Amino acid sequence: MNPFSLIQPENQPDEVLPLTAAEFSRLPVMREMESAVKEGAAIAVALSGGADSLALCVLLHEWVLARHLTLHALTVDHSLRPESAEEARRVGALATAHCPGLRHVVLRRDPEKIAPTRLQEEARRDRYRLMRGYCVSHGIRYLCLAHHQDDQVETFLFRLAKGSGIDGLAGMRAVVPAGDADLDYVRPLLDIPKGRLVAACRARGLDFINDPSNSDERFARARMRAWLQGLSSEGFSIKRLTQTAQRMERAARALEDIAAQVWKKALLTQSPAELVLSLGEVALQPEDIRVRILMRALERVGGGAGYGPRLEQVEDLQRHIFDKTGFTRTTLHHCLIEKSGARQTLRFVRENA
Repeated sequence: MNPFSLIQPENQPDEVLPLTAAEFSRLPVMREMESAVKEGAAIAVALSGGADSLALCVLLHEWVLARHLTLHALTVDHSLRPESAEEARRVGALATAHCPGLRHVVLRRDPEKIAPTRLQEEARRDRYRLMRGYCVSHGIRYLCLAHHQDDQVETFLFRLAKGSGIDGLAGMRAVVPAGDADLDYVRPLLDIPKGRLVAACRARGLDFINDPSNSDERFARARMRAWLQGLSSEGFSIKRLTQTAQRMERAARALEDIAAQVWKKALLTQSPAELVLSLGEVALQPEDIRVRILMRALERVGGGAGYGPRLEQVEDLQRHIFDKTGFTRTTLHHCLIEKSGARQTLRFVRENA
């Protein structure tokens, strides 16, 4: 039996109002994108067929038509079951029936390269890799993702459980560069509750595909949802946790702005494989700013912006450099880090450069 099924939108209380096209166009991220995108350009949306992505696809379709743009809807066939290709086709038929002129594309994972463990994590990694590759090859600058307020809270709780710092607890950002590519991931719905997206599907008479893994407690996200529902009576509401994540983001942005100013003062020389910082300038800063400066240096020299060393590794490095005597050199994230007391410098050199 196919574990996916087309269902009618789940029942919602009458007070849950659907997100309208007018509201959608007024969202801050959509206003920013409107001012940046050129007439005739294409944007893309990730489309799984669930209520979230289907609502986003339909709202985006209306938005692009009014602005003479083109919309590409990208569905990834994860190749985990024999019927997955048919499911992806049905997603496309569902979307194009309500969005005339929509360009729907199925991106297929290679079943021979699927790891037998960490299925959800690997599927997510491959999903982004495939969509990113499609957008880059087609000159698409913006890939829109349907993460919403409920997802933001789940991300906050996951990162809290892992001991994340302020940046991690700030949750997902509305616009994030996709590595070194000329592509931005755009999440316009981060302040919108899931219920309003379900209501938007209901208001348009849209069916959507229900993924039973969303409630399968073998997976961490499903367990987190159940846990959060149980704690809602104690004040752990989505609204309050979202406010906390927003405050963390505000603090993270302020700290990052300060770190950027310190970086300009501290950076002495830089090349693709090496940079030198003023040890004295960095030493004057509070610990959090020091950590941010070291993280930035490691990412610049070692590569992989956004995929740098773990925070606790950089915190340990900061302590060894500034709080302990006798530090001269170490390696981390493909970098050799050397401290020169005589020259009062901190040098980062890419290993095997």
